[in-house]
Amino acid sequence: MKYYARQLRRTIVAVLVVFAGGVLAITAYALWRLRADAVSGGFDLAAMHAQRFEGVLTQSLHATELIAADLVERIEHDGPTDDLQQIGQDFAQTLRRLPFLRSMSLLDAHGTIVASSNAANVGRVVSTSDGLPAPAVDGILRIGRPWIGRDFASGWPSAEQPLAVNDSASFVPLALALAVGAQRLTLLVALNTDYFANDLAQKIDVAQGRVDALRY
Repeated sequence: MKYYARQLRRTIVAVLVVFAGGVLAITAYALWRLRADAVSGGFDLAAMHAQRFEGVLTQSLHATELIAADLVERIEHDGPTDDLQQIGQDFAQTLRRLPFLRSMSLLDAHGTIVASSNAANVGRVVSTSDGLPAPAVDGILRIGRPWIGRDFASGWPSAEQPLAVNDSASFVPLALALAVGAQRLTLLVALNTDYFANDLAQKIDVAQGRVDALRY
């Protein structure tokens, strides 16, 4: 009788151990699945935001290229230096419809701003040699290193380290080399980084994560 009682206890203990192990295994699998689903959902959400941001930025750059094409046509028709002040005024008028741009300027062959939507920029020498893609090709929009400041008149190129847009005012220069007859000109645009940062901030909660624009 005692033998059978011991056997029964051993069987019960074995069943309880197997049951507990099964519960632990099921729990572990459920937690793993929840984590895997959360990670997968996070990647999908990040991809969605990245694609949307890329679309907004691409549309903005495409609009800038269309402006440049219109500028080339105007210069070919009127002459490149007939009325630089009028060109600057036209730039200022155009900017009213383009919140993603801070300023629009025209560089001569020596890299000097000769016309701008911001009169304070005129006379400033700006190098566009570090733009990507390299080397410079006529008709291809090139993206330079970020600048610290509100515009070229009071700004300066940032150092090699990444620039946090919330730390200080900043912008990204865009350059488009133009060949108008024998004239070598460059359309120089200050891309308003605050516009894109604010746009993303409205779509992504701080608790969800952060966004780094590394290279476009």
